Amino acid sequence: MKLALLFWILQIVFIAPSFASLPLPVADNKEYKHCTFFKETEGIKYFVDDLIEELSLRSKLSFVSVNAPIKRCIQMMISGEIDFMSSIHVTAERSNYIDFLFVTEGFSKIVFYTRKDDGDWLNDYSDLQGKTVGTNVGFSYFDKFDLDDSVKKLKVNDSKQLPKMLAAGRLDAYVTYDGLMDVDENVYPELTKASYLYDVTMSFLAISKQSPLQPHRPLLVDTIKGIIGDGTMEKLSNKYMPGFKLPFTSKDDEAVIQ
Repeated sequence: MKLALLFWILQIVFIAPSFASLPLPVADNKEYKHCTFFKETEGIKYFVDDLIEELSLRSKLSFVSVNAPIKRCIQMMISGEIDFMSSIHVTAERSNYIDFLFVTEGFSKIVFYTRKDDGDWLNDYSDLQGKTVGTNVGFSYFDKFDLDDSVKKLKVNDSKQLPKMLAAGRLDAYVTYDGLMDVDENVYPELTKASYLYDVTMSFLAISKQSPLQPHRPLLVDTIKGIIGDGTMEKLSNKYMPGFKLPFTSKDDEAVIQ
């Protein structure tokens, strides 16, 4: 798993800190909480852990990471129980509670796979109503789909199960990030990518509007720019996700700040 691996995405309500907090800084003795929803088995989990540690060392702010499902992370961001997250989807509703930094449009596409024998039936979101769609445990796709009870979602822990289940007729479709689980046509010639897809707008760093971390926002932006500019971000990305290009990892990327 590499992306949602972004969204990311990684079902318990709360897990203890995934790594010990770093030494308290001289100028600020607060400990800020970062919420991550990625699984231990995913490369992006370790990429994010190392990035947060690097961010702490350079900014002289103390961070502790907690792990929870994406919906729980968002709820805690809204309430201010959690201070910040990395790699989450930007939506108009979330903008009321969360400040998004380093935003990129068209970061990825959410795609659906169907069986060729069923024809090209998935051309619009409304076509999913009443269907059974395979998803990954812990993944967030897009709010309209994630919160839609009219679509039956069958969750699996191992993404490799999804094409097998679809081919066997146990699903009407399954959802994934484009490029994350591309079907091998030699293995599953009966499957195809549906016409309908969803464009994702992603925030590389998001801060709760209720968080006391807000005054440090300029410091965080400058620190991340430094991590990108000296090549550290690209080095971490290549270490854990070789061949997979995340936005804002290369010093050649142009960061768009909101």
